[in-house]
Amino acid sequence: MLKIIFFSIPLFGHVNYGLKLAKALCDKEHKIRYYSGKAYEKFISAKGVEFYAYDERIEKMFSEPNSSYSAKYMLSVEPEEVDYVSEIYKYAYHLREIERIFTEQQREDIEAFKPDIIVYDSAAIWGKSIARLLNIPCVCSCTPYSYPKELICEEPEMFSSLVFHQKMSSELTFKILKKMNALLRKKFLLSDEMQISENWCGEGDLNLLYTVKDFQLGSQFLDKDKYVFCGILCDQDDKRDVNEFINNDGRKIVYISFGTIYNSSHLLLEIAKTLVMLYDFDFILNVGAYNNLQLFENLPKNWRVVRKVPQISLLEKVDVFISHGGVNSVREAAHCGVPMIVVPWEGDTLCTAQDISNGNYGKVIAPSEIYRLKDILVDVINNSVINENCIELSKRMKSAGGLTYAVKMIEKMGMDRKIT
Repeated sequence: MLKIIFFSIPLFGHVNYGLKLAKALCDKEHKIRYYSGKAYEKFISAKGVEFYAYDERIEKMFSEPNSSYSAKYMLSVEPEEVDYVSEIYKYAYHLREIERIFTEQQREDIEAFKPDIIVYDSAAIWGKSIARLLNIPCVCSCTPYSYPKELICEEPEMFSSLVFHQKMSSELTFKILKKMNALLRKKFLLSDEMQISENWCGEGDLNLLYTVKDFQLGSQFLDKDKYVFCGILCDQDDKRDVNEFINNDGRKIVYISFGTIYNSSHLLLEIAKTLVMLYDFDFILNVGAYNNLQLFENLPKNWRVVRKVPQISLLEKVDVFISHGGVNSVREAAHCGVPMIVVPWEGDTLCTAQDISNGNYGKVIAPSEIYRLKDILVDVINNSVINENCIELSKRMKSAGGLTYAVKMIEKMGMDRKIT
């Protein structure tokens, strides 16, 4: 039996995959502790995994109303209003402050548990720090998009376009990154001159990537001995009946979902307005937990409006997936062989959009181009090249090993440590 600690931040995409790993390991009778924000306590405990809370000061940081942890707040944020350079520094500072508080206040609890290995979401950078303090191995669960440091160094202009939302010169990109890092080093006594790159890539002893090599921007820069491409994590809870969402009338099915953060009612209504005259399709519109259902009640009968669906099971049944390009959703669609139309906004969504374009797995449009969506949807449905590419990608994703392989790799690393 291994003793394993998991660290995450309280956002669904960051909690969910780590929790699948934790539950699978718990089912194999390993002793698990899962640290996250209190907003996810019931969700984690319902899986039979032992939830542990962070220090109250950290929880307060998670609970601030006007932050990206608040789905309600994020619905009101317009991308063109965001200063991304400033926001990225604030985010880096935020994570380092959590690391400082946790290391000072909760390290003794971790030491008393005597873990064999730590698994941490790549945003929860304190997982690596705690592992180094305890001299134990760590596994990074790379749920956000991963930019290896080498990619940043080799392609700084592309990196600035995707992360800062501005195409900057190499000189200016490095100047900004080094300035951010210098400020963080002064406050938090960091050792690495480019340690801020840890915010964008896994730097564990082992790093799990939930995709395949040819569907990951910059994969040529990843150390094959430290990065494992295991495909998506699919467990028993993902294998659910979705017939209640499907009209078995033979029409093509289009699934629309903009995740838990970016699904503004304004954008969803604009999409619906553009597609509403396509009576030969069935639409499933996932509006999330906070949008007002009454805003969508006048849609025709071939539209089904939902708040929540078993997404992976549903993706196995649909013909096209329209989304913002969230990394987990895009990879799940790739696993299921579904052509995609993405309307990227920021961060990970710009990267997945690049992957989709590079492999010709669908189409990418800007929010300002929603008026073109009807024609684009019809084109994707009938595009034999895109559909064949998606089928082939699905085969590669499904052969990557998934949850079973990821669990095996964690167990191997933990057992190797116990033996030595």
